[in-house]
Amino acid sequence: MEYLYHLPPPPLPPCYLASSPRFRAFATTEDGTVMVAGGRTPLLHMWDLTSHQLMKAVELPGGVREVRQLIFPPHSWDGGTSKLLGVLAQDGVLRWLDMESYQLLTQTGSHDLAISHAHSSPDGHYLAAVSESGSVLIYEISLILRKINQSGVPVVKAKMCGKENDSVPPNKSRELARARKRRNGADRGQHTSLYKPAILQPPPAHSGETREVLGGARELDQRKLVAVLKAYGEYPAKYRAFIWRSLLQLPGNHASYSSLMERGTHSAYANLHRVYPIRSQRLGRVLQRSLSALAHWSPIFAETPYLPGLVFPFVKMFQNNQLVTFELLATFLTNWCVNWFDYFPNPPLNLLAVVENCLAHHDPSLLQHLISHNITSHHYAWPLMSMVFSEVLSRSQWLRVWDHTFSQPPGFFLLLTASLLTSSHSTLLHCTSQDDFQQFFHHPPALDVGVVIREAYRMQETTPPEIHPEKLLGSLVPLTRGTYPVFNKYPKFIVDYHGREREKIRREEEDYLRQRQGALEMERLRETRRAEEEAWFRQQQLLLEAEEERRKTLSLEDTRLTNQRARSHSSFLSLSLFPPFLLW
Repeated sequence: MEYLYHLPPPPLPPCYLASSPRFRAFATTEDGTVMVAGGRTPLLHMWDLTSHQLMKAVELPGGVREVRQLIFPPHSWDGGTSKLLGVLAQDGVLRWLDMESYQLLTQTGSHDLAISHAHSSPDGHYLAAVSESGSVLIYEISLILRKINQSGVPVVKAKMCGKENDSVPPNKSRELARARKRRNGADRGQHTSLYKPAILQPPPAHSGETREVLGGARELDQRKLVAVLKAYGEYPAKYRAFIWRSLLQLPGNHASYSSLMERGTHSAYANLHRVYPIRSQRLGRVLQRSLSALAHWSPIFAETPYLPGLVFPFVKMFQNNQLVTFELLATFLTNWCVNWFDYFPNPPLNLLAVVENCLAHHDPSLLQHLISHNITSHHYAWPLMSMVFSEVLSRSQWLRVWDHTFSQPPGFFLLLTASLLTSSHSTLLHCTSQDDFQQFFHHPPALDVGVVIREAYRMQETTPPEIHPEKLLGSLVPLTRGTYPVFNKYPKFIVDYHGREREKIRREEEDYLRQRQGALEMERLRETRRAEEEAWFRQQQLLLEAEEERRKTLSLEDTRLTNQRARSHSSFLSLSLFPPFLLW
């Protein structure tokens, strides 16, 4: 079957190394009047399918070297003219163009989350994209359409120079190709462009409306995540770290974090391995570095005795990325723990009062039972809060609880504390002694974490506004980009006093250790000298014994020789008494 007509690829300007666009992707509008094609150059060519002529060519902004896919999302409001065009380039970024003003509206995807393929829904409301990592991403196209009406710098459209390209019948295509080759050879590399491509300008700075759109997208994404979380109960373990980073909006301030790490180990945590021994030495070093960075960031974190136990679960989860560990801890401390240090070194009385008020509203009989046994919020709430539930929940339960905590405002953490108590209503009513309560708050029986979470959501909806935790804690305030914010919400004179006392104790300990080392050195020298003297005395004793033995030996030898001489003399005398002839 022969084609109806042929749209030949136009010649390219000399600035492009390729001789033709080498089209790889094309898309047509819904009404079938315009076709856009792109290939291995940063140019888009647009044909009028009614007249079979090349309308214009548009040059994409810098960074685009190749076009892989073109998308015209269907819409009912534009009569099928498809004013919105999506261009997927080789870098995995999907750029959206306004086909009327030729403005670059926005882009979807990034170099870290590259898109390999995308497709719009039939109604044009959603866009499904497949990333390079294999995950499926869903976007809402309406947020992109809201940018079409924004003002921007107009881009001059490319106008054709010379005669328009007519449609080419099948039997003339080869002749035109040979003529084009002859013309290119005659020019000897000097190429005359048939058109001047229009250059798309980058999008203007975000106006107030644009910021609202972007902010709305983030809120919408969070609402969708919360809906998924409530449906399935927890986030997927494979993507939990990424979701937490997105919910907390961690800035990734590498330079600021490096400056904190360059200060080394803080003196407050120099002997952390002795106070908090950990089997894994690597995890212990990561914990020490994280605590030291927090202490260098704000002095209060060098004087907080429960801080290692509070941050350890988060450090263990993100131990392979210490920057994320620090920023997650900093975000947690500046939002969920922002009022914890108002009464330092005492527990946060204002937050404990909020938990007690919630307990009084939702379970007054349990609160009355606790009060009757002299169990205050210092006993039933503060141990749970200071250890962030790590002592009362298993690893899977703890992760599930914090999926919900990070997806809600900071006040939800206090509601979880109260709901954990009300969910154990019957167990706590059977506790009558201090030891029973102590055992429960540190090693409780098996808990149904699903019941605890549902109870917390019920409290969130039914707690009166005057005692609601959100009234005190507010909403999430992410860390600033570039440099970390100053954290000074603590009694400075008390922290400074603790710091001076700790430094004084450290110096006294160093002096004591130095004096002790000197005393040990003197003792070692004394022991060495005593050992040398004992060795000398032993040697002298051995010499005396050897001399005595030598004298005894000489005496015996002298006695033996004397006896021998005496015997010889007596024999000689006996022989001299006989005449010589008798001997014959």
